[in-house]
Amino acid sequence: MNEEKQRIAIAEFCGLKPEQYFRKIVWVYGGAMHMDPPDYLNDLNAMFAAEQKLNGMQMQEYTHTIIRAIDSDGAVYPEDFLVHASSKTRAEAFLHVIRKWEDS
Repeated sequence: MNEEKQRIAIAEFCGLKPEQYFRKIVWVYGGAMHMDPPDYLNDLNAMFAAEQKLNGMQMQEYTHTIIRAIDSDGAVYPEDFLVHASSKTRAEAFLHVIRKWEDS
């Protein structure tokens, strides 16, 4: 799944809407128009905002998905992995949880 598709899938889940505006597509969010959706794969603040849209069950699955993505030997300190997970790792885990991830 390429980065643009990842950003669009997360943005749409978060309620951002692509709209036609003078022959261009703009993203409407936060009461403003933007040329692109947030850069979830490189911006921890954007991923934090997306994480707030998950419900309790999704957040639990998200947490476990991040731990599995980072930890291959079953370490016992999951909070360390969550704190140090990159925005790209978080974005992929998020997409798995919302069932939008597509294998390439």
